[in-house]
Amino acid sequence: AALQRHRAAAHEFVGDGGAALVRPHIRAAADAAFAPWRARSSHIVGAHVRGTDKVVSKKVPPEAYFPFIDGWLAAHADGLVVVATDEAAYLKRFTKRYGADRIVYAQGGYETDDPIHDASLLGRSGEEAIIDALLLSQCDFLLKARSALAEFAIWVNLRLHWAHVDLQWEDRFASQPDLPAWAATALRDDATITARHRRRHRAARLVLQFQRLR
Repeated sequence: AALQRHRAAAHEFVGDGGAALVRPHIRAAADAAFAPWRARSSHIVGAHVRGTDKVVSKKVPPEAYFPFIDGWLAAHADGLVVVATDEAAYLKRFTKRYGADRIVYAQGGYETDDPIHDASLLGRSGEEAIIDALLLSQCDFLLKARSALAEFAIWVNLRLHWAHVDLQWEDRFASQPDLPAWAATALRDDATITARHRRRHRAARLVLQFQRLR
């Protein structure tokens, strides 16, 4: 409830579509990029995947998003995936799995290992990040990790407060109980992976105990 109130207050500050804060030419660029995608699909999921610039929290790799995207595309024949990432290698992994006809994006990510201090990106990366946030805000559902950019997308479109999954949480989605039916595949896969990990952990612990007894 507190987070919802915080996001509602932030939405009042930034305005619908970011109109109260974002410069018109940036909003126009985002709208122009999104329009042909919307013309192709009524079911667009956004995936914000931080890579090279994520240093505070641990990175959430593309593979963590795949089960959810699998479920989305299985449920929606016309589904598209908007990928917003700063890492070109991540985008390639999405495209390899789903094909160029399903993956759309405005920026292809960076090849550099240091986008924050790379002089060739000065004056460009900030505006591109805002455009990515606006593109994500127009999606029908959002897959995200811990990120100010993805959070800003929710502020711009408050409906995403009820239509997103945060993959940064490590509580097996217990804190996100109202997941849609199409996400059942992701939850089943996640539970299977967790169970397998626990079995391996127990087996390794038993081996260690046995070795100590010898």
